[in-house]
Parts: sequence; structure tokens; C-alpha cells
Amino acid sequence: LQPPALMLLRPVRARKGVVVVGANAVGAAIAGNLVLTAGKLVGWASTGSGALLSEAFHSLADLGNQVLLAIGLRQSMRRADPSHPYGYGFEQYVWAMISGVSTFILGAGASVYHGVSLLMHPVELESLPTAVVVLGAAGILESYTLSVAWREMKSEAEKVGMTPYQYIFDGSDPLNPAVLLEDSVAVVGVGVAAGAIGLTHVTGNPMYDAIGSIAVGGMMGATAIFIINRN
Repeated sequence: LQPPALMLLRPVRARKGVVVVGANAVGAAIAGNLVLTAGKLVGWASTGSGALLSEAFHSLADLGNQVLLAIGLRQSMRRADPSHPYGYGFEQYVWAMISGVSTFILGAGASVYHGVSLLMHPVELESLPTAVVVLGAAGILESYTLSVAWREMKSEAEKVGMTPYQYIFDGSDPLNPAVLLEDSVAVVGVGVAAGAIGLTHVTGNPMYDAIGSIAVGGMMGATAIFIINRN
């Protein structure tokens, strides 16, 4: 038996009967990004849009991030043992930081690189209706996963007497803020991609599509830096 003090220091998530913080948001995000990645890749293959490919990179990076967050969540729930008498609660911060690094390398880097490549070697867009359908469906699904993350984070913030804004910057939970920020950027990214594709279609200038790709990558990079710094 452990002394009472050590039992109190065990991760709250490992105690029986306690709801796992962040599980709903992470689960919804994984399922949503699995569908979104496939849909955006189909849209890119049909249209040749760099902004749509960047959105596919974005969803793929988010999917990988949320899998890493799920691993961290699972690891943090392990009970204390002789080698870790204070438990494994801090592992969630390690895995959240790793997910931030992967966002920066995979998502932001690939999107910006592809956008610069399109500026140097423009590609004509095709099948605008396909792009509209894909981005419309993506916006709806991204908004749903964002709403799940927002509700869960708001609920957890109220439990500790914080506003959602305070909880994002100062809360002890690394999972919900990470998912919320990634989903928020995803929703904005869909709007940016739609605007870029629309301007390219109206003006006939593929530069806007390339700029949209770079902008999506820049937002992902900023989110990654915040997540890394926070954790």
C-alpha cells in the first residue's frame, strides 16, 4: 500500500470512477480527421489545388497529432509503480509536445514548401464544383469536432474556476487546449482554402491558390509553436 500522500499525487485520470479529461475531444478529432484526410486528397486529385493539398496535409498532421495525444492520455492513466512512485501523469505533456513538433514538421513544412513550389511552377485548377463540395463537407465536419473540443474544455475550465481563455494558457490539461487549437485552425484553414480557390477561379491567377497553401502552413506552424511552448 502506498502512503496517502503518494496516492494523492497519482494522476487523477487513473482513479476509478473519474471521467478521462480530453478523451471525447481526442476521439472525435481522430475519427473526423480520418475522413477529412481521405476526402481532401480526393479533392486535390480532382482539382490540382495546392490549397486543398495543404488542407490534406493539415488533416493528416492533425490525425497524427491526435493519435499521439491519445497515446499520452493512455500512458498518463497508468498506475504508480516502484519505478514511478508519483505516477505517469506528466507523460501527457511530453506526448502533447511531441504532437506539436510533428505539426510543425509534417503539416506546416509540407504546406509551405508546396505553396512556394506552386508560386514557381503554377498549376491550373480544374473541377471547381468538386473543391466546393469537399471544402463544404470539411467545414461541417471540422466545425463539429471543434464544438466537441470546445464543450469539453469549457466544462473542465468551469470545474477549476477558470475562463476558457485562462484554461488554454494556464490550465493543467494539455489535451483539450491542443485539440481545440488544432480544430480552430482547421476551420479557419478551410475558409482560407476556399477563398484562395475562389480567387484563383475568378481571376484565373493560380498565385492565390499558392498563397492559400502558404497561409495554411503558416497557421499550422504558429499553432505548433504555441503547443510546444505550453508543454
